Amino acid sequence: MAKPINTLGLSRAEQKAFGGLYKEKGLSPAQLVRSTRIPRTTLLRTLDSLKKRGLAESHKQGKRHVWLKAPQGIIEQDILMSAESLGLSMVGLSLPGFSLIRGADKLTETLYTLLESLPRNGQFSGIQPTRSGLVSTDKIGPETIVKINELIKERGIVVRGVLEEDFVEQLHGKFGREWLKSFAGRLTHTSVVPNGYLQYDADLYIIGESAMLANWKDEVGVVIENKDTVILLKSLYQFMHDSGRRLDNNELAKQILAR
Repeated sequence: MAKPINTLGLSRAEQKAFGGLYKEKGLSPAQLVRSTRIPRTTLLRTLDSLKKRGLAESHKQGKRHVWLKAPQGIIEQDILMSAESLGLSMVGLSLPGFSLIRGADKLTETLYTLLESLPRNGQFSGIQPTRSGLVSTDKIGPETIVKINELIKERGIVVRGVLEEDFVEQLHGKFGREWLKSFAGRLTHTSVVPNGYLQYDADLYIIGESAMLANWKDEVGVVIENKDTVILLKSLYQFMHDSGRRLDNNELAKQILAR
């Protein structure tokens, strides 16, 4: 078996210390000394080094400090930076039927390209929590959202969405009338669920025979073309759409704009 490349350039002590940490359970230096058999002075210096690298965190627990692995997103970012330093690109990393996307710009480009691939009067289905809508619009800018909505209108794409009850009011309050004008006038079949039901920063889009999952906060997503997985996501989406209360987006937008 080939020896793994030490992409992060960790010393042997750093590898042992990192391997002894948990994501959820904090460990004291004394506990880590026992489990890793690293001398205490070396261990403390090593933990500080891992902390500077963004791979470990320390928290006060009562009168003592405990150590944990850093959140996965930070670790992934370190891996990506290390891979890029070797001239390797993790963007577009894929398995058959699944393609990884990193970065808000790439997420936006992929979504736009998928929409462009639809035939006229095609169908675009999605689930977008209010908090994800706020994050995504803030990340890529209201002007880009307007551009996407104009593409949808020009092509006569039918949007079938699942939103929270406060979605339109919240986004209009933050991004204003131009956003709302672009949101209105589309061919839509929208269902809403009670506020607070969709408490996450990720969206699901189903476009043609492809699905896309996008976490705009962490700027990571995946395009799925695996047939059975897309069918599963379509079924979950359809259940939520059928269970929600119908909303006339255009009528609501008209009422808000008339205020």
